[in-house]
Amino acid sequence: MKARCPFFFSLLFTICLSAAGWSQTGGQAEYQLHLSRRINAHGDEFNAAALTPDERYLIIGTEKGELLVWGLAERRVLRSFKQNSPIHGLVMLADGRRVVTAGGWHMGEMNSGTIGRWDLESGDYEEWPSNANGTFFLLTSDSRSGYILGADLNGRITAWADSSGQVVATWEMKRVVTALAVIGNTVYVTSLDSSEIAAAMEGGETPTNTIQTLDLRDPSREPRQWIPDASTQLWRELVASPDGKFIAGAYQN
Repeated sequence: MKARCPFFFSLLFTICLSAAGWSQTGGQAEYQLHLSRRINAHGDEFNAAALTPDERYLIIGTEKGELLVWGLAERRVLRSFKQNSPIHGLVMLADGRRVVTAGGWHMGEMNSGTIGRWDLESGDYEEWPSNANGTFFLLTSDSRSGYILGADLNGRITAWADSSGQVVATWEMKRVVTALAVIGNTVYVTSLDSSEIAAAMEGGETPTNTIQTLDLRDPSREPRQWIPDASTQLWRELVASPDGKFIAGAYQN
């Protein structure tokens, strides 16, 4: 699987070079390299995966917009469905039969968010109100509370009820969301300002951020610091434990 970059979507290219000949000058070999072909690999990535509760199937979402049902015992794709845009995230619902996928186009003016619920047995698809101002690239859920949350490319976080597919909360972070997790009514989020990303990339340094919490019971409430603001880490991924007691975080410093 391709590792996802939390800051931006980039096109991946493979460049094949051939050595047309070489000459020996002053004890050093000089190679003449010529471009023979250029392959755009973007569009073939496996972006997200989830295991069914019975551990019989692996559900995979791809950049092509394919939803693949992989049989672990059979070691092959047993069923596939097609979304109308790339899939950047998916979550398995507690019944083991349905999954929610989110993504959307992210090329130029084709920047849109798409989210919906699939029935893996019947193939039925129900599109949900996206409430997005860009493609989704993070998706997480809490099966106990029944919330599903997605973050789009422009920093809007949306929460849905998994039973109805209706929007229950919205936050305008106005920053690039780098990690997202939810336990009960508490949302854990990390983010970066786009200027911080640009400065870090230009200077070759690693930016830092902190973990904040949002309240699903009161979406108008300001984010709260969950760890000290004077963090020396770049938090890049958050995952809630299945029992809802722990948050695992990956960071760089």
